[in-house]
Amino acid sequence: LMAVRESLRDLSGWEKEALGEAVRMTAAELEVGMGKIAQPLRVALTGTAISPSIDDTLWLTGRDRSLARITHALEYIAVRAEGRN
Repeated sequence: LMAVRESLRDLSGWEKEALGEAVRMTAAELEVGMGKIAQPLRVALTGTAISPSIDDTLWLTGRDRSLARITHALEYIAVRAEGRN
């Protein structure tokens, strides 16, 4: 999530094609399958494992809201990892 957030944050625009490419490039850079990136991203964005394609989901959610939700998910994970509720 941290890597894909940085890729998305660096985009100059918020077009579906660029969003999908950012997610694919992040998966390639991390040498993992798309599911390892898209599924946690989907949960961070929607709170569920089911949504439209990840580029559509990002586009529909919007730049500010998407980045905020990813950041919130990362903060939630960090708190849980520290054993705090």
